[in-house]
Amino acid sequence: MKSHKPKPCTCRLANWQQDKDLLQSVRQDVFINEQGISARLEWDERDKSAIHTLAQDGNGQAIATGRLLPEGRIGRMAILSGWRGKGIGKQILNLQL
Repeated sequence: MKSHKPKPCTCRLANWQQDKDLLQSVRQDVFINEQGISARLEWDERDKSAIHTLAQDGNGQAIATGRLLPEGRIGRMAILSGWRGKGIGKQILNLQL
């Protein structure tokens, strides 16, 4: 019987203009759908000037994100529920710092 090993995830700095759909998909799932945050509160103009980090699974599916604002404030850290507890948040923070 062949063992199916899950494909690893990758974490990288993201460009808001190019990766907006991927970044928003994670935040939509975690903050708006799962946690019930208002979309009006979630989306702001700060995304355009922030440094974003994106984690993707081996198939390119967005699984986590975070942002670093120009004044050094980290926020909007979101990890899809099935990927929590696997060190992805640490990878995101390491890239942002």
